[in-house]
Amino acid sequence: MRKIFVDLDNTLCTTIGVDYKNSTPKENRIELINKLYERGDIITIYTARGSGSGIDYKNLEFDYLIVMDSDGED
Repeated sequence: MRKIFVDLDNTLCTTIGVDYKNSTPKENRIELINKLYERGDIITIYTARGSGSGIDYKNLEFDYLIVMDSDGED
């Protein structure tokens, strides 16, 4: 088991500027992260969203990650 840390924006999804609502998933990278998780690795996804503006993006991030659930369900 390994601990893997990965950034959200422009690593697991393509994000232009701070247009988070229109971010698009990078399916191949998400599939890889899901495989690593399924084999027992611990995955931590981090982001700097809101660090400059002070805006709380927790709910948006959570909704976005649910869409990318490994079983394809939201």
